[in-house]
Amino acid sequence: MVNKILNYFKSKDLPRWFKFLNLSILLPISIWPYIFFTTIFFFDHPTNLDTTLFYFFIVNIYPLYFIILIYLNTKLFKWNKILGSILPILFIISSLASILYIGLSIYQTQKKYSEEQTERNKLGIIGNGFIKRDNKIFLNDSIIIEANSNTFEIVNWEWSKDGKLYFYHGKPVQTIDYKTFKLLDYGYAKDKNNVYYDGEILLDADPKTFVHIEGTNDGRDKKNCFRSGEKVDCSVLLSYE
Repeated sequence: MVNKILNYFKSKDLPRWFKFLNLSILLPISIWPYIFFTTIFFFDHPTNLDTTLFYFFIVNIYPLYFIILIYLNTKLFKWNKILGSILPILFIISSLASILYIGLSIYQTQKKYSEEQTERNKLGIIGNGFIKRDNKIFLNDSIIIEANSNTFEIVNWEWSKDGKLYFYHGKPVQTIDYKTFKLLDYGYAKDKNNVYYDGEILLDADPKTFVHIEGTNDGRDKKNCFRSGEKVDCSVLLSYE
């Protein structure tokens, strides 16, 4: 491959200006890392592994297609100089147009986001239905008396907090030990004293040994097993290590 590239530049049959013009066909190769990164996520959950790997391979060897295209365009140039020159020029124009379009799209998206954030700040909108107004926190027009508006923030779509309390859907959970509280997943959370499910204390759960089983509604401690916040026989749980 290296010898062919060197021979391409050493060839006396092709004018120097065309050699460099023809190489512009390789411009799309510069975004190969982006294409590779994108396809990893695009093909992340294959229904058919063999087919997915095939398409993943076909897409990511696209630089080879452009190298072949350079070779074919060289043949075309030798046959007709005008037609052979048009293709790389079109590649340059389309590449510049694509860069301009992408840049403009990013600029417009960022501008729109900035304008929306400015408007949200004016209205006191925090998110998830929470609004800061007159140094108070509201959820769907209902005031949350316990919330400190200076330190209030959203943790996720269920939980929020200020400097002293955690709130579940806007309701303060007074039993939570603030410093040791930890969100798990699927509605589970715990601190040094309790395990919680959907903001309520999960009875008979040991916070020291309780773990959530990833990807499920299940959890267990050294003695008991739980599913969706209810104590169940451990035999009904998925395999756990």
